[in-house]
Amino acid sequence: MRIPGAPGAFAIGDAASPRVGDRELPMLSPPAMQAGRYVARAIADAVRGVPGEREPFHYLDKGTMATIGRNAGVTHLPGGLEFTGFLGWLTWIFVHIYYLIGFRNRISALASWAWDYVRHDRPIRIILAAGSAPKRV
Repeated sequence: MRIPGAPGAFAIGDAASPRVGDRELPMLSPPAMQAGRYVARAIADAVRGVPGEREPFHYLDKGTMATIGRNAGVTHLPGGLEFTGFLGWLTWIFVHIYYLIGFRNRISALASWAWDYVRHDRPIRIILAAGSAPKRV
């Protein structure tokens, strides 16, 4: 994460394009968050005067998930475990609820998602050509 030729300077996130072994990490939130923590510790160690080089950055792949519409999702976990369809969608929901901070936030998000699910109330985002306006019905 150090910038070659610039001692004391670091690059993280999309600017870093970090590599682990022979592969480049995807420009997604999980690698950026882990790299950010790594660089923050490196800076804190430098400020405290901790001697020596840090261990190389190691990325822990926790998997990838996505929703693909109502009742459909895909989950790829390390070790080759995959869920698709309804089970992939449920996994996405529970993982996102789990990582929310605070019980109130979890309940609020779950209630909001449940309400939208029951009512089929999803805002529709439509890209219109410049100058055109939607017609009121």
